[in-house]
Amino acid sequence: MSSADKSGQHRQATPKALRVIVATNVRGLARASGWSLAQLVDFAQVTRSALFRALSGDAAMTIDTLAKLAAALGVEPAQLVTSGEETGRQPRSRRR
Repeated sequence: MSSADKSGQHRQATPKALRVIVATNVRGLARASGWSLAQLVDFAQVTRSALFRALSGDAAMTIDTLAKLAAALGVEPAQLVTSGEETGRQPRSRRR
């Protein structure tokens, strides 16, 4: 993902920055859905350790895990890797 700076130039997000964006979005969407992260693990059918390691920044999230989380949260996978400042809004979720 890249975002435009004030000059219109695009800057590339670092892997660490993307992990922070994904973690923030996943936590926020889970909270907005009224779910704990433990409940999200069940809804998304991902392992607890994979989710918690990824959200803590200790491990990179796989595309498969990202897709499962997006499906459980009712959003497109791209919404998990896009910061609110890039789109001008926060990601939305559908309640289950």
